Amino acid sequence: MITSTQRHWFSSSLAMAALALPAAALAEKVELAQLFENPADMALDAKAENDLLYAGGGLFFDDSQSLLDKALELTQEVERLEARSRGLILIPGDEQDLVDAMKDADRARTHFRSNIHLGFQSAESPQQSWLLSSRFDLSGRFYYDEDDENRLRFASITGLFMPLELGSHVQVSAVHALNIGYNYRFQFEALPNTQLAATPKFQVINLIERYINQAEYQEKDVFRFSRDLDEHYQLNLDLGLRHQLGPLGMHLVVTDIYNQKMEGVLGTTYQQRSQFKAGFDYRPSWGEIKLMSDLTPAPGFGELAARRDTRLSTRLNLSSKFSLTAGANSVSGHDEKDSFSLGLGYRLRDLRLLVEGHTAGARELGFQLGMQLPL
Repeated sequence: MITSTQRHWFSSSLAMAALALPAAALAEKVELAQLFENPADMALDAKAENDLLYAGGGLFFDDSQSLLDKALELTQEVERLEARSRGLILIPGDEQDLVDAMKDADRARTHFRSNIHLGFQSAESPQQSWLLSSRFDLSGRFYYDEDDENRLRFASITGLFMPLELGSHVQVSAVHALNIGYNYRFQFEALPNTQLAATPKFQVINLIERYINQAEYQEKDVFRFSRDLDEHYQLNLDLGLRHQLGPLGMHLVVTDIYNQKMEGVLGTTYQQRSQFKAGFDYRPSWGEIKLMSDLTPAPGFGELAARRDTRLSTRLNLSSKFSLTAGANSVSGHDEKDSFSLGLGYRLRDLRLLVEGHTAGARELGFQLGMQLPL
């Protein structure tokens, strides 16, 4: 017979085992994608049956102010007036529509950002990973020169000798950062609920700035990466911490410990800064809720404004294989609007697939893809 004491011990043991199941399941999962947000966000005993490769990337394009369309239309109108001037068929007043359109386009901007992530982890070294990340941010803005109104009025004269020379222009600024790092995760015995990580890395930072005269504007010049570029190389370090506090995981991340002041080809200063991020996660058996926020802004450069992001991401497990993701991103210090995302994920053992769409409104769209493969 089973005594009441034995029954109590047996039921208590079952309850404790049941409570421990979600944590154990989490510890066994290998999610290389998480390391790109927090280098400490993967359990030390997370093991894979095979070597793993992660590849992910995405982009977000914001042309809500229609700069690309407006700038192209302005260039076509400039060429038309120039041709009429050379043919001596330009009459006073023909330039007014162009002047009005240039005034309307003044300070219109476009913004583009993209990212690429590659990660590798050996099945024999669960505490170590190799990470490669690439981030590209570009912003362009149109500036109207008030003297262009007089230049256009006299186009019937000056056009006989030279093409129209306008002061209005598109200013482009971009930063491309490439990081190749070795991620190492560890714990101290005195802090059993705290996981730490360090990612020493080799860093290449490309600064692009470009002045495009409106009379010579071509859309491909905005996104051309092969010129007007100043390249910088350095070693750097990222640090991460994740502390388990009851059901919550607390995050603290510091990126780019070493700071450097750099200049673009037009003399604009780019002051690199260490960026601090913090947040929390809740990971029950049915999914995940995660909130991460920039405590300090990412540095700006020229037309690229400094920005702070706060990201809320959620995952709902629809079954053992499929999941639904949804999220929101709030931006401060930047004229990009808050965005929302919706996606679908698939997992089978160590295989991971994720497809997400992002939007903030008309002409503000993006996507994110991720794939983790056993080798």
